[in-house]
Amino acid sequence: MKVNNKHCPHCIKDLPKRLFTSTRAKYCLPCVQIRKLELKHAMQQRSIDRLKNKKPKTVGIVRLSDLKGKAQRVFNKWIRNRDKKNGCISCGNLSASSYEAGHYLAQGSTGALRYHPDNVHKQCYSCNHFKHANLVEYRISLVKKIKTKRLDWLEAHRHDVKKWTRPELDDIIEKYKLGAK
Repeated sequence: MKVNNKHCPHCIKDLPKRLFTSTRAKYCLPCVQIRKLELKHAMQQRSIDRLKNKKPKTVGIVRLSDLKGKAQRVFNKWIRNRDKKNGCISCGNLSASSYEAGHYLAQGSTGALRYHPDNVHKQCYSCNHFKHANLVEYRISLVKKIKTKRLDWLEAHRHDVKKWTRPELDDIIEKYKLGAK
């Protein structure tokens, strides 16, 4: 009785006798390694093709609220830099550990004056938070600093409504970014 030898379909070599008992043995060992490398290469090529065909990310539109926040941060930094030689506008403290940009007319209720330089001055954390801006002392110092005429103008425009647009906020960011450095 003649035994049929198994042959590798790629190289047509006879498979070793030890592989006769295996039902999975179809290729010789060198061809198996070549096949693994070919599969790996094909997988890498698919990955490269996927990256080439990938659509570029679209630039996300920044929300208006995020743009307002960025403008506020840049403006506040500019205010602290502008008033760095002065003490707190309310109490005159020169040795506070940190200073903030305190609004005379609150930015939440008077959006039109949110980025107005006459409305915002360097203020210590204590006055701005614990004393609710210490407005009586703030106003007294403000009269000395910007004079009554400009203060009256601020108070006359305290109820103005302003809807900020993207170009306006971008202009504010650019204008005050240069001075904040």
